[in-house]
Amino acid sequence: MTNEPEQEPVCVRCGRPVVINRQLYAEVFEKMHWLCFHLEYEHPGDPDAPCGDPSCYLKTAQKKGSL
Repeated sequence: MTNEPEQEPVCVRCGRPVVINRQLYAEVFEKMHWLCFHLEYEHPGDPDAPCGDPSCYLKTAQKKGSL
């Protein structure tokens, strides 16, 4: 038995570690970040433009003037 720390899961879409929403990583988001999952399966059209989903990050960022 080793005392090595558990490695963070890695997103299959972008290759970065999944830190937030880790408990939903495997079963709900198909081993992706929420945003990667949203862009891959739920976000129609241009990925730089907000979609009709009220939880779309791009819609929130646009309202805040970040885009």
